[in-house]
Amino acid sequence: MISPFNLADKIQNSEDFKQVLWPNYLEHSNGISMREYADREKKLLSMGNYGVEEFHLKVTEYIDFLDIII
Repeated sequence: MISPFNLADKIQNSEDFKQVLWPNYLEHSNGISMREYADREKKLLSMGNYGVEEFHLKVTEYIDFLDIII
C-alpha cells in the first residue's frame, strides 16, 4: 500500500483523480478488487497523519471520489 503522505501529494498535484487511483491500484493492489483497494485508500487517508491541513480540500474531494467507487 502507498504511504499516506505520498498519496496525499499525488492527489494534491493531480487534475484527474482517475490518474491517481488507476496507477496506484495497478502497483499496490496485490490482486484485490478495485472496490477493496479504494476502501483501503479511503481508510488510509482518513487516518490524517500526513499534514492534512496542507491537503485538506483535494484529499476531501478524493475521498468523495472513492465513495463513488465503493
